[in-house]
Amino acid sequence: MASTNRSERVRFRYGICLNDSCTKCKTKEVQQISAHKEFVCAECGKTLRECPPPRPSFLAKYWKLILGVVVMLLLVILALFIIPGIIDSSSKSDAKVPIEQTSPQTPIYTEDEDDNNEDDMEAEEVNVTRMTFMETESDMQMKPGAEKNLNIDCEPGNANEEILWTSSDESVATVSENGLVKAVSAGTSTIKAVATRSNVEASIKVTVKKEQATVSNGGGARNGNGHLELGYASYDGDFQNGRPHGNGTLTYKQSHKILSSKDYVASPGEQVIGNFANGELRMGTWYKNDGNQVVVKK
Repeated sequence: MASTNRSERVRFRYGICLNDSCTKCKTKEVQQISAHKEFVCAECGKTLRECPPPRPSFLAKYWKLILGVVVMLLLVILALFIIPGIIDSSSKSDAKVPIEQTSPQTPIYTEDEDDNNEDDMEAEEVNVTRMTFMETESDMQMKPGAEKNLNIDCEPGNANEEILWTSSDESVATVSENGLVKAVSAGTSTIKAVATRSNVEASIKVTVKKEQATVSNGGGARNGNGHLELGYASYDGDFQNGRPHGNGTLTYKQSHKILSSKDYVASPGEQVIGNFANGELRMGTWYKNDGNQVVVKK
């Protein structure tokens, strides 16, 4: 991971495209994305994998040093060849005592020294001190066959460790060396990312839901497992008599009280995952839009 100052980290994010059919993926181009814009590829629209900003070219990085070397070489040439020739010519024409010219000793950086300096700078190792995922466990609820890329936020921003990815149960979900998670079958699996030098790690639970039959709340089957439309929310899970009954997930479409006996009001887009009885939540977790989670009990 390349270094960057704090103000640039606030204004921009850098990422590479992992879509094999995208030209920017094939060229491994690092894309600069404004921190206020969606973190996707400018060409194919796929989610980018976050990475450090690109290193500056050799000329851009050392142009001042190169300019200084050129100026010093010109001064040495001037002192060794041009000025003595002018003085010698002037001495002969005026028949004066020749003036002894002393050339200043000017230090010169050789090309080998420049290469060694560059190698020393590139060899510097910066370890990770903190690492978290930008996604939440709610984001990692997937259906079999679905894919989702995990993005890491780490400190410091110029850390350059490699990351090792593992899945606790590959029969449920697999993960690639670039953090791409693929859901395989129903169940849960923990995806872990570990920095190879510092051993700093981050982990997240992936939940793969089994395929469910879609059942309307108004007719057809009244008991089973599937999808219900409740008006104020949609429900996926176990149901009885056309109402949530057992384990399931409520996704709210409009503001609505979670429990009639308490002042918990869910906003559109928020979810409650838990255990239900006769259409009422008995106990579960409320996943809010701001990323917070609240345990709710009847």
